[in-house]
Amino acid sequence: MLEFLLALFGGTYYAGKYLTEKSKDQQSNSLIEQKQRIQEEYLSKYAASYDLSQQVKKDIISGEYYDDIIKKFEKDFQFVFGEDWMNQLNIPTATCPDKIRRQYERCFSIGAYPTSHMEWVYHLMLAKHGKMDEWAMRTGYGIGILARENTNMCVRFTQCIERRMRESGADIHLVLELENITPNHKRTICELTGGHVKVDCFCNYDTACLW
Repeated sequence: MLEFLLALFGGTYYAGKYLTEKSKDQQSNSLIEQKQRIQEEYLSKYAASYDLSQQVKKDIISGEYYDDIIKKFEKDFQFVFGEDWMNQLNIPTATCPDKIRRQYERCFSIGAYPTSHMEWVYHLMLAKHGKMDEWAMRTGYGIGILARENTNMCVRFTQCIERRMRESGADIHLVLELENITPNHKRTICELTGGHVKVDCFCNYDTACLW
């Protein structure tokens, strides 16, 4: 009789535990699917087409639109670099020698880890169109990854990008992702270098607002 009761209540316990865990898995899968739907919606609305991305890059590299660029984004450059922005901004001009222009062209990296002013201007110009580089949407903008001294510049550019996107009507919020730096240590807002500023719905960890 004792064995029967143990088997009965033991079976009930494990059945209940199984159903609870199954319910949690279903809830988790539902949240994952919901997040994926939101991400796909954002990509369909805001990810720049290949043609637009290539055209913006060509416009920057050609130098033909230099005057137009500095006129449209003067306030952004002033915010990023300060009053001396004209002497600091390093992008191709119309009179740039072909040899130098080819060097600029090679600097254009694929992805969302901008290191040169030219790459940041590319992302800024896309934002003016209400669009973002698809890779930037998925992985975020790397902050000072190759040059620690550029950390503050990178953060300011991302702030300008968000502002331009929102001015175009986009429902975009950029945040710092607080991923695990080590197994026992998460990134904080005091450790920006090497981090990523991302569209909030594409983050996999906790986040923090930088502005």
